[in-house]
Amino acid sequence: MAEMAQKADFTLPAPTGKYAVGTKEIHLVDEKRHDPWKPDRKRETMISVWYPAKDAQRYPRQPWISAGAQGAVDTMVAPAGVPKGAVDWAGAKTFGHVGAPQLAGKWPAVLYSPGLGGQRESGTVLVQDLASHGYVVVTMDHTYETTVEFPDGRISTKSACSGTPSVVSPPLRPCSRTSGSTPV
Repeated sequence: MAEMAQKADFTLPAPTGKYAVGTKEIHLVDEKRHDPWKPDRKRETMISVWYPAKDAQRYPRQPWISAGAQGAVDTMVAPAGVPKGAVDWAGAKTFGHVGAPQLAGKWPAVLYSPGLGGQRESGTVLVQDLASHGYVVVTMDHTYETTVEFPDGRISTKSACSGTPSVVSPPLRPCSRTSGSTPV
């Protein structure tokens, strides 16, 4: 308890649009495809959907990041001189209300795909602001390219094979079943 009292808190900026924001996390599993990084597993990922909502105040605010993924944020900010464990990242709340009903209407949709090892939560301020201005935004994690926490509590971390995707030849390919650590 004393350790928790010493952690710094922080608050995300509020959205600037006129609509309240709803959000929902969804676990997607493709039962027909094997994961390219882990061929013994089915392809799976987590997404979050952010949208204009009604009656949002009746629903709880979404935590910014799960406790299980807090270590990934500590690692990301370490080069800026923030000591590991100094900030209660999991204590911050977004302005998205979990499960709030969607506001009726047609809304343009945006896919936010962070890439380069980023988590879907890294764009939370942007995507909740877009939702408050009338957009439906889907954010996604790239399993084995970033830290992902699944509903059953499993935490998938960056695979040694994924590295940073390259846009030049040769194309990025799954790990060899024999090497397990470098692209083939």
